[in-house]
Amino acid sequence: MPRYEDRSDKFLPILLVAGKMDLGLECKRVTEKEFVSDYRKKHNFFDFIECSSKTGENIERVFDKIARKMLTLASFL
Repeated sequence: MPRYEDRSDKFLPILLVAGKMDLGLECKRVTEKEFVSDYRKKHNFFDFIECSSKTGENIERVFDKIARKMLTLASFL
């Protein structure tokens, strides 16, 4: 069982992030989109994003998505 499932706060938003985007595996990425979509829904991740720490691609978007989600949740408190 993944560690995040042990958390007591089931309302904690979790963003699914895939690294190594810089490897250029476009053909493999297309076949895995359905798997990722199903996995994300099954485990209640609020979104999915690919990024590369090597090139910096989408790194800012990862933090932007998290910040926007937290601001949205804070407005409901």
